[in-house]
Amino acid sequence: MSNESNMVVLGGPTFKELQQLILDINAAGDKHYNVIALLDDNEELHGTKICGVEVKGHLKMVHEFPEDTALALAINNYKRRVQRIKIIETLGLKSDRFPALIHPTGVIDPSTNIGYGSQVYQFCTTALGVIVGNFCMLSPFSLFASDVCLGDGVLTGARVTVLGGVKLESLSFVGSGSIITEGVIVGTGALIGAGSLLQRNVKSGYFTMGYPATQQIKNIRVPEKLLCNKKGLLTHSNDFQVVVNLTNSNNLKEISELIYASDQNFYKLFSTNKEKVLNIIQRLVKDKKSDIGNISILFKDDRIVGLYCWYKASEMWQRQMHSLKYFLEMDDLNLNIKNDLADFKKQLGTVDQKSLYLSKFIISKEFRNLRLSSLLIEDFELRAKRIKFNKTTLHVRASNTIAVKLYKNNGYKIDKNCPIYLVMEKVIL
Repeated sequence: MSNESNMVVLGGPTFKELQQLILDINAAGDKHYNVIALLDDNEELHGTKICGVEVKGHLKMVHEFPEDTALALAINNYKRRVQRIKIIETLGLKSDRFPALIHPTGVIDPSTNIGYGSQVYQFCTTALGVIVGNFCMLSPFSLFASDVCLGDGVLTGARVTVLGGVKLESLSFVGSGSIITEGVIVGTGALIGAGSLLQRNVKSGYFTMGYPATQQIKNIRVPEKLLCNKKGLLTHSNDFQVVVNLTNSNNLKEISELIYASDQNFYKLFSTNKEKVLNIIQRLVKDKKSDIGNISILFKDDRIVGLYCWYKASEMWQRQMHSLKYFLEMDDLNLNIKNDLADFKKQLGTVDQKSLYLSKFIISKEFRNLRLSSLLIEDFELRAKRIKFNKTTLHVRASNTIAVKLYKNNGYKIDKNCPIYLVMEKVIL
């Protein structure tokens, strides 16, 4: 989108706080949104004005506006956190029509990944490696420490403190003034009452509060169907969903098997003992500083059918050295590994250090030829645009003609033609 965009807001009654966010963004000068209409299914509001903007009609009228019209949600009540996502799905709206709205007073680390449609209010702070899914709302004066991960549709009250490594799964809610300690997992649709100190995991769909919060009760407002969905609500293609960084004890082995199978020649440089190598890959998957990096997973139902991994190209050497330490601890390490790695490195050309690097790209064999590769590439490129990269890069074996053709068909060009591996890149417009 250009720096100036018309905007239509879905939802009327809570537009006031969203309007102030938009006005402050406009005043900062980097972006300018001109709100031309509100849409709401409450017919009593039709024809009235809220904060000077007319409620034009039902939500379905959104399709009458040009495709380049930006959209925003003004449905931020925690009791409607399921409904606000269902509205987007029911209307068939693309996520990338909803820009992330970030207040200019926010202290947002450059590594933070903030999804489409998310709203970040005054004086919020995010640290290194924070991931915020689509359609989240972070209320004023909230702090999110390193490696915190929020699923889609997460809402937080004001003055919330979320410490390192916490996972807030999709559609969970954290009440104002709450503190969540390191490594806690808040399940899908769970609700944390205001002023709580949370030191233990919360089950999906459960409610807890207290200082400290100890007892948990079932939150009946969350549909049972949602509680069975451990994935999220990101990119959709029929029965497939792409979800970022949702690794846990249930899928860690499956992810590691896919990664090992995709690059066996490389991993066998260290050891022919598959189980030992898989154990190390599992540790690398959990380590945010490894050369596996961030993981976006392709699901069909509850099965992982593909994934891709990515990080800043400027971090490549540091990540590779960090990961190498894991393999050097092996008691049956290949004695020729030093020479083998030196030869391997010669086969790789350097990539543009200002690009977003695609470190792994995998589709399970039985799910190939379903155009899922293009879905994942599109998701990767949208992610690059979202975190302000205008180029993506990758390595691919020159002998893998199917993969080379796939990347070419998706707009990638060969930048360096090395003997074994090609360097390919694409400028993202």
